[in-house]
Amino acid sequence: MAFISRYLVLAACLAAISGCFQVETTVRVNPDGSGTIEERMLLSRKVISQFDEMARAFAGPDEKPKPFTLHEQEKLRKRAADIGPGVSFVESSAIEDEAYTGYRAIYSFADINKVRLSSQGGEAMAGKEEKQAGTVDDAVAFRFDSGPEPRLNIIMPRSGKPAQASEPKGKDSEEPALTPEQKQAFAEMMKGLHFSLVVEVRGTVVKTNATHVAGNRITLFDFDLDRMGGSFEDLGKLQAGGGSQPPTFAEARDLLKNLPGVKIELNDRVEVRFRK
Repeated sequence: MAFISRYLVLAACLAAISGCFQVETTVRVNPDGSGTIEERMLLSRKVISQFDEMARAFAGPDEKPKPFTLHEQEKLRKRAADIGPGVSFVESSAIEDEAYTGYRAIYSFADINKVRLSSQGGEAMAGKEEKQAGTVDDAVAFRFDSGPEPRLNIIMPRSGKPAQASEPKGKDSEEPALTPEQKQAFAEMMKGLHFSLVVEVRGTVVKTNATHVAGNRITLFDFDLDRMGGSFEDLGKLQAGGGSQPPTFAEARDLLKNLPGVKIELNDRVEVRFRK
């Protein structure tokens, strides 16, 4: 399931986003390794209006396009299979307020070991090749051991692509510099952008090497553009050397880790021991 792609990859390719997303994903793990995944996804009403206008513009004379919506329950139900074997869709509901519209979806799983949160846009199931340094398919994986003090290992993505030297740009390939007004307009358009991925254990954390922990909550990623100040210069840092392809989670981690207002897990493998 493309959980991460809806915030990390989008955050790293802001120039391709025509409005502000807000996505929060929370994985809750019980002492027996079962649990739930809650996802909240919101999109600006202004952007949705733009989508509807485009649909009407391209519609045929006898066509009446359906209003754009993020809350498509059947699609959310089918996505359960992409998270892992034994994962079930529980429920979803629409979220509406003056500025945003979207959905809240809940999934349940019997075994966290079979759950993967992928940014590949398709299935990335447990059992694919993994190494100690992290997963190779840009997905977050989990390893769980039960007992009096259950132990949860969170395996963070790493880049499986070999490093490539960047080629110097010629004068003809250089992009024209944006004016201060254009930079400001772009920053204004991105206001409200927020993505987070959190793991909660149902118990008291006894020991962990997590970079960001508060009580029983482990924050793997939290990006709040408004808290950063939303400057064009900060947005530019999210482009991987000006490349045309979105960076992987591991590459984005290196780009984002020193930005103010950003929380991102710095360890390739996070261990959490907790007590029931």
